[in-house]
Amino acid sequence: MKEHIFKQYPYRIELHAHTTPASSCSNLKPEELVQLYHEKGYDGLVITNHFDPGKLSLGKVEAVAMLLRDYQAAKETAKKYGLTALCCKALPEDSFQLAQILKTGDYVFEIGTGSLWIP
Repeated sequence: MKEHIFKQYPYRIELHAHTTPASSCSNLKPEELVQLYHEKGYDGLVITNHFDPGKLSLGKVEAVAMLLRDYQAAKETAKKYGLTALCCKALPEDSFQLAQILKTGDYVFEIGTGSLWIP
């Protein structure tokens, strides 16, 4: 059964990962997290850091900038290891304008769900 599953689904992808300092629940920097998943044989991961500016004592602009910095660091490290890193985050409605201001690459903002996807 296990062999059959691996043949049908040959990719290992983490769909929910947090990094520090953007998410206070993580103790791994983006570079460390990506290296760990690389060592464990993963093909990719999705950075889903929390958006809680109050917990980090930041304004919304600074918090979104931190989310994007952590993601960019993960993406650059993933590229070095041949992994794929994506970012998905549910943000408050007014964060669409913030994301446009702080844009560091292409992204897809899903208006209905408030999700920010950055390939």
